[in-house]
Amino acid sequence: MISLSFDQTDIDWPAVEKQLLTWGDLFRTGKKLTLNISFNFVENNHGSKFGLKATDKRGASSVTQRMLIERDAEINDDEEATGQPPPWTNVYSLMRCSGRACELGPHCWRDPISKKHIKLTVQNLRALVNFVEQGGVLTSHDDVPDSIREKLYIQEQQRIERHKRSHQTTAGYPPINITNVLPAQSLSASVPDTPIPASAMSPAKITAECLDIPGLRDLAVAEIATGNNPM
Repeated sequence: MISLSFDQTDIDWPAVEKQLLTWGDLFRTGKKLTLNISFNFVENNHGSKFGLKATDKRGASSVTQRMLIERDAEINDDEEATGQPPPWTNVYSLMRCSGRACELGPHCWRDPISKKHIKLTVQNLRALVNFVEQGGVLTSHDDVPDSIREKLYIQEQQRIERHKRSHQTTAGYPPINITNVLPAQSLSASVPDTPIPASAMSPAKITAECLDIPGLRDLAVAEIATGNNPM
């Protein structure tokens, strides 16, 4: 068993992919591979000043409540240091998809030209946060920089191609029709034109022809055996 651990959510996915490729031969030979991915959130003392009192029915601290308190603590620290809310709160709020018919969410970029929704990944949102932290202005979807737009266009094109390939693999095979009917000429060829006599269709008894042996039969048989055939 191999165990890999990373800080926060900064996961080295190429290292994971490399290990899976190394195990590829085992998978092809029929071995069963199990990959367990777990995210462990460790509580720090920073959130204790906000009064962590929410508990579940078993008396243990609620993980969701603890994460919300830690987020509030981070927001409060940033506001106290800069006098403004942290950039990521504005970015996430701005990019949250409000379209009810959109199934790409929860965060999308609305292309101002085509009015199309393009899904935003965590990496895309992080790039937007970095853009704001470096002094960029992001007050609407029109303010997304061209460098990030190009990446989003490429991602969307790749998503469409994957979707097409998945449909082609299932619908690309023609239907198979099996007809179990004998041709008419084969059927007629198997039936003879001339009727077959009933005597020929049933096994006939072979009757031996009676021999006309003159004289005593025993003597005649003896003469036949010695070569003197009286017939």
